[in-house]
Amino acid sequence: MVQRRWPKSLAILCCLALPNLSWGGTTLTLWNIHDAHEYIERISKEYFEQQDIEIEVSTYLLEPMKTELLARKGRSSMPDMLIVPADFLGMHVELDFIPLDDSWSLNLINDSARQSANLNNTYYGLPLLQGNHLMLYYNKQWVKTPAKNWQAMFDQQSKLAKQGVETIVWEYDQMFWFMPFYGAFGGNPVIDGDVNLDNPAMVSALDAYKNLYDKGLVRRDCDNYCAESSFKAGKQAYVITGDWALSDFSEALGENLGIAELPAIGELKLVPMSSSYVLVVPGQVDGARLAEIKKYAQHLVSYETQIETYNETKLLPTNAQAFDQVSKNSSGLDREILNQFAQGQGMPIDPAMGIAWEVMTHSFRRFMDQGFSAWRTAKYMQQLADKVSKQRAEE
Repeated sequence: MVQRRWPKSLAILCCLALPNLSWGGTTLTLWNIHDAHEYIERISKEYFEQQDIEIEVSTYLLEPMKTELLARKGRSSMPDMLIVPADFLGMHVELDFIPLDDSWSLNLINDSARQSANLNNTYYGLPLLQGNHLMLYYNKQWVKTPAKNWQAMFDQQSKLAKQGVETIVWEYDQMFWFMPFYGAFGGNPVIDGDVNLDNPAMVSALDAYKNLYDKGLVRRDCDNYCAESSFKAGKQAYVITGDWALSDFSEALGENLGIAELPAIGELKLVPMSSSYVLVVPGQVDGARLAEIKKYAQHLVSYETQIETYNETKLLPTNAQAFDQVSKNSSGLDREILNQFAQGQGMPIDPAMGIAWEVMTHSFRRFMDQGFSAWRTAKYMQQLADKVSKQRAEE
């Protein structure tokens, strides 16, 4: 699970959405963690103008939202709707999400997006956007031929340094960025509902990933907001981040922006994870409010809204008709995003995926900071995951 990080001031302001005190009709509350918060707020305002249903949007960072939702569970102060990454659906029991049927326009959603939200043949969320996969962006001012593998990038490093340009940045300690390395060696974090981390693929991935840091190619002190901001400012030749950044990067760099596949480890291609963002309804909503939420959800996945969303944000639609049109008409950078999306690995939404993220994050810092071997770290990850899984099962 991942999301882009904003400046602290923005993160605070977004969470202070106030109701329209002059409005006397129906108001629905929506908590969102997608980066395209300004667009979601605008499209909700347009819906109010069309339907006289106010959508009060508050934008959160991921962990504060989880904490707040768990604190409010079972109380009337829960939001009416959430927009969250699909792997958030693993919390459907804790937060009592309503299962959805085809009356929620699930029949309009294309196969890849439906699968991203399918939890044991039940849908607890309506896919709104898909992709969310990592790619290699580069600045053509500094790079004429993008590196196809990590050795080629090392070879470019000294020349770039002489030009006063850092080679590459990404949020190194965030496990979403590590996962393509695990995938390159054939690793899958969840198999048949169980966390799967103690294996040769994890050992090889940890060693390969740490090698990039040990040899000075990448640093650890730049989160995703830092990485994207400095890349837009022309301070780095490359950045690894998600499809969500395309619109901002295009505006900042124009014709100098390029997109390439993530660099391979020798002949092994990195395998980024892909997912969707879904609309979720907590279980305390019913009656007339639930009917209004369904109408709003149907609006969000309609062909017209999905095409409008793509044209403005370049985020891939989930509506099958809209996705087909985008696929047929795309070219250039838009086509590259689609090509790489097709090569990604779908992120599991089983509750075990949440445990995998937690234990990998903790264990990786131990691996980097305390000198543990990759072999020992993989075993520690699995032991910790098994312990947490057992504790959750007993709760």
